[in-house]
Formats: sequence, structure tokens, C-alpha cells
Amino acid sequence: MNNKNVLLSFVLIFCLVIFIFLKSGLFDRKENNIFTNNEIDKFCINNYCLEKNNNVWFVVEGNNKDEAKVEMIKIYLDKFKKISTDDLISTNPSKLNSFGLGDNEKLILKIDNKKIEIGNVGGSFDQTYFRKENENTVYLTKVTIDKNLIMNIDYWKK
Repeated sequence: MNNKNVLLSFVLIFCLVIFIFLKSGLFDRKENNIFTNNEIDKFCINNYCLEKNNNVWFVVEGNNKDEAKVEMIKIYLDKFKKISTDDLISTNPSKLNSFGLGDNEKLILKIDNKKIEIGNVGGSFDQTYFRKENENTVYLTKVTIDKNLIMNIDYWKK
């Protein structure tokens, strides 16, 4: 074999190895979404819940049950599924208030057995600060969730 064939063989083997690594998924970005459940039939915000019963959504608070706005629920379910821990912002507990977390006006979102606290909308208005309940690590997710809006139970009622 001459030098040209050796070089060509080396390049082909190198390309094959790179192709195998790329196809193996070793370099795929891991999704760090909090709520991975494909079908969410119930979620709770502080002391009330929104739940689906026979394909109809209801706002439930104690013994009160009112029909909910389906279009708003669909919008927010899409947002909730996109909440991820990709962008860590702070681990300093003294900064929680600056992100709208840990204050008296808490918004706790519960889906299945997972709870997060929703904070302020981020600076670019298409982001929201949040933390896992009772943790000091603050994340910035790439969805807008206005906690003052969705904390109001009447926002969800038909």
C-alpha cells in the first residue's frame, strides 16, 4: 500500500468512528424537564386544583367545582411541560426574594408528586424564575408564567 491509500483508509476509519459516536447518542443533550408526564390530568396551584374528569376540565377548591377554560389550560400545560433545569441562575438563599421566590405570595405548582415554586417573569419576558419546593437553587426556564395571574382562581373559571 502506498501512502495515499494509508491516508485514505485512516480518514475513512476516522469518519466512521465519528459517525458511530454521533449515532450512539453520547453527544445528545439531556432534557432536564421537571414535568415529563405526557398526559397531565390534574395540577394544583396553591390551595386549588384543575382536574380533568370525563374529558372536561374543572377548577376544584374544597367542595366547590366549576368548569374551567380549556383553552387556558392547554396553553399552560404546554408551558408546564417545558419547565426545565437547564439554566441554573443562583444557589444563594439570600437572593431568593430578588427572583420572586420565598416570599409571602408564593405560587406552588404541583403536578403528580413534584412541586415547584414559581417566581417572577425574567428580564426578557419570555422566561420565568423557579425553584424546586424548599430548595435554594434558582433556575430560569424559557416560558412565561405570570404567577399573579394564575394564582387567581377566577382566571381559570369559565
